[in-house]
Amino acid sequence: MVASALFLDGPARLGLAMAVLLATSRLASGHGHAELLRLDRAPLHTSGRYIVDNVGERVKWACVNWYGAYSTTHVVGGLEVQPMEVIVDRIVDLGFNCVRMTYSTQGKVYNPPIDDEYLAANPHLKGKRFLEIFDLTVKMLTDKGLMVIINNHNSKSGWCCHYTQDEGLWYVPGYNESTWIESLAFFARRYRNNSMVVGFDLRNEVHDYKYTHLTWGDGDPATDWALAATKSGNAVLEVNPDALIIVMAMCFGMDLRRMKDAPIRLMYDNRVIYEAHNYLEYQMFDNVSKVIAPWSVIRNWALLFIVVCLIVLCLLRSVWINAGKPRPPAGALLISIGLWVAFFAAIAVVATWLSAQFGNNFCSVSVETDVMPWFTGSIIVCILACLLILLGVLRAYRSSKARSMRSASIDDESEVTVLTVLPPPSEESPGVTRELPKEEAAAGASEPWVLADAPVSEQPHAPTGPQNIVRLHAPMEVSPWPSPSSAESFVEAMVSVSTAGTVSAGGQLGSLKLSDGGSASAEVNIGTAPSAAARRSWGCVSCCVSWRRILQMAAQGDMRALGLRSAEPDGTEDRVHTQPWDLGMYALLQSSILLILLVMIGLLLYIMGHIVPTYWWMERHLDGLWGFALEEGHPYTAPVWMGEFGSAVRGQYWMNFVRYLAIRDVDFAYWAINGKKWAEGEIDSMDGSFTRYDQAHWQYEAFGILDESYKVIQHTWKYLDLQGLMPSPATWRPDGYPCSHDFDPSCGAR
Repeated sequence: MVASALFLDGPARLGLAMAVLLATSRLASGHGHAELLRLDRAPLHTSGRYIVDNVGERVKWACVNWYGAYSTTHVVGGLEVQPMEVIVDRIVDLGFNCVRMTYSTQGKVYNPPIDDEYLAANPHLKGKRFLEIFDLTVKMLTDKGLMVIINNHNSKSGWCCHYTQDEGLWYVPGYNESTWIESLAFFARRYRNNSMVVGFDLRNEVHDYKYTHLTWGDGDPATDWALAATKSGNAVLEVNPDALIIVMAMCFGMDLRRMKDAPIRLMYDNRVIYEAHNYLEYQMFDNVSKVIAPWSVIRNWALLFIVVCLIVLCLLRSVWINAGKPRPPAGALLISIGLWVAFFAAIAVVATWLSAQFGNNFCSVSVETDVMPWFTGSIIVCILACLLILLGVLRAYRSSKARSMRSASIDDESEVTVLTVLPPPSEESPGVTRELPKEEAAAGASEPWVLADAPVSEQPHAPTGPQNIVRLHAPMEVSPWPSPSSAESFVEAMVSVSTAGTVSAGGQLGSLKLSDGGSASAEVNIGTAPSAAARRSWGCVSCCVSWRRILQMAAQGDMRALGLRSAEPDGTEDRVHTQPWDLGMYALLQSSILLILLVMIGLLLYIMGHIVPTYWWMERHLDGLWGFALEEGHPYTAPVWMGEFGSAVRGQYWMNFVRYLAIRDVDFAYWAINGKKWAEGEIDSMDGSFTRYDQAHWQYEAFGILDESYKVIQHTWKYLDLQGLMPSPATWRPDGYPCSHDFDPSCGAR
């Protein structure tokens, strides 16, 4: 670390120097050190939520993991670069008071010889086997005053742990339950005369495996983890009555909720400690910030998304107002709302179902408690939306039936005028109004009918006052878009004719130009309407055409073309005639409902972006999973030991989690002291599969307290944070020392 400081600029170098000086002064003064256990105060037991010594005073476990003996090396890490005593002294100097030592059942059963490569800095250990070196390590730790917790990490020696591995069970092929229990009893018997070996961690990170879903208290020997923990715990106590029994929470150490109704009861009281583990990826909401983007970025994008949606909604509302505020048919409105709600509810159903399928790979109890209620709720919403659609269909059917009856009544009236327009000007009758009876309309017209291009006030037989909406309803031979074939169709338009304005038509029916008598004008291409069946259709093409018309008008900046105006009788005030509820209005309705739902989703993301990164959210989450056991006065009250946690950056997750440990004054074991790890492969982040390397090798341990030399502290911030957790009560403060991304890229990162 000191060497790397030479490459920093002045302010960064000064900040790093301040942090190092602060750490050095704390070491010199003993500030932040955990209290070592006095031999005359052993053995330990539990009292409520605390671990206490034989005179009833609290003993806070401020531990560190020293791993390696569970792997294929079968020995703790670092002995290849430093003498064992140097590493042990470093642990003591750093202020820890206990060490979690891991082993594999295979290592105990076969007691393999240790390769000299892993003992390069300890020549006196070469040629020895697993148990001999494990014994020497335990003895050196306890001789230095450190408490030791023995942990059965896995059955088969090697890399651990992932949900695709069967190591989440306490029994695997080749190493059954009896072999596992016997290995724990073996070490309990082996160290029963060493009072500094204070506890036995029964199993690391139990979890479901494939179709074996773990339970708690149901009595099934294949799945009941509480039953297995009780059997193995009593086996340890039979040979070592003073030992503390550490029971791992389910789901990789995340979930202890089933214990609330059925706490572990052993042959001796006050011996049970529950263990939890936590890493950033253990929280789905923290995974979002790791995999997708920090929540601060997500909430900013959500806000921008909301603003854009609201702007579009305002545009659509302007279109609706200028169209005369037409009300949608009740059936269409119900169907539209139901369809969109059902669509998003179906997405929620699929998402929660996929989450449940994934969660069942390792944590079915949490799926049952956390995911299935959302899955059930989404299905209920989907069903209610479908009922809304059905109600809308019934309403639409009744309305359609009523319209059919009215149409039949009109068709029976022979003298109904189909169309009132002005014919093309001619010498015989320039600009004379003519009625087109049904018989003549049915026979077809020899020339297209157009609106007169003369002011209405100058037309013969012009009506006095404003004329109401004129409907053009003429059967013609046309070539409807986009098919070039000719078919019989109806041309329908709604035109408001005003005595104050001029109405002129183009060379063919359907091209209409409106003018207010001044410079303002707008041209509307009415086009041809589809058949009755097509008009009732909500086809994508029709909606796209309608939207294209809306956007074209918006681009021209004239919304009046979508809602045509006419004067009031006194000629002083305009009013908007209501447009018919056509495909364009349906497109407007669907778009509006979708945008409203998207605004709600964006608002949810924005709110989550503010809440999820907070300490309040972390506290609520952890209290619900295992923190409840720390509440005094309940039948389930017991100590909870945070047996593993770690991070390579001092981001939001780390700050919130360390704050929780400090406020709750939780016993802990940081993962890990190691600066290197024996890497046998890597995990595919997409499918979770483990790919073995052709040849295992040493790899940098990003979470390690020490670097690869096992001498230098990797991250000053990490060590200072852990120091603040060691005393009881904890002295950690988020602003207790300078920490800036400027002088340490891992400090202050998200």
